[in-house]
Amino acid sequence: RIAGPVGQNIQGLSGVNQGVVIARINNDISIADFEFSVNNMVFDVEKLYWDLYFAYRRYASAVTNREAGLKTWQDAKVKFDLGAEGGDGFLEAQARDAYYDRVAQEESSLALIDTLEGGLRRICGLPLSDGRILRPADDPITARFRPDWNSDLAMALTRRVELRRQKWNIKSTELQLEAAKSFTNPRLDLVGSAQMNGFGDRLMSSRTADGRTDEGFHNFYDALLRGHQKSYSIGAQFSMPFGFRAANAQVRNLELRLAKSRQVLRAQEDDVIFE
Repeated sequence: RIAGPVGQNIQGLSGVNQGVVIARINNDISIADFEFSVNNMVFDVEKLYWDLYFAYRRYASAVTNREAGLKTWQDAKVKFDLGAEGGDGFLEAQARDAYYDRVAQEESSLALIDTLEGGLRRICGLPLSDGRILRPADDPITARFRPDWNSDLAMALTRRVELRRQKWNIKSTELQLEAAKSFTNPRLDLVGSAQMNGFGDRLMSSRTADGRTDEGFHNFYDALLRGHQKSYSIGAQFSMPFGFRAANAQVRNLELRLAKSRQVLRAQEDDVIFE
């Protein structure tokens, strides 16, 4: 279930093939990676949506601000042209400069809307130019929100995808370490074989008599299919490398990988807590 049988194909653990449990953990890790990508995509879509909403609100404020600046400049210009009280040329120039500055802010806000709409179209797979304008129709929730720190922290430490993925990775490394430790012991295998033998002067022939034996070994395939020349073997094979240097090095490597994976999990949990 963990690893085996012993073979020449090196997959993760040197000298053995991955077992059913490790293969299933790898599948769970792949599912976690997919879930992480989906969560990020949903978050990016929602973030762009509300950024676009804020950009429209900012643009509306810039338009109102520009219109107010235009009225201020017009009033200052009329007073300056008529020579009325307060019609100073410096004040008129200052009002004109403020107006054009507000026009620039309005154009910048409009450009931001185009940029955010293009990003939202790209992530949603929509064409860049289809004759329509994307504008958020929802308003943010204004109800007061009071998060519960303890429950939110427990939920984050339990459900965050990157934490679950790292825990699967630790479990897989633990199982690989358990399999690697078996290579530090002597190995004793029971072996056996069975063979079907065939004899003959010819590979194929229409007759079986060879002129020398009553059984008749003139036709190889005929003697093979009769099944009278069977052989069996059974025995044991014992091996013990001196020092087990390769096996012990592999165990040490997996121990270091396991320690690193656990430290990574602690660092990820700290990041979640700070977030």
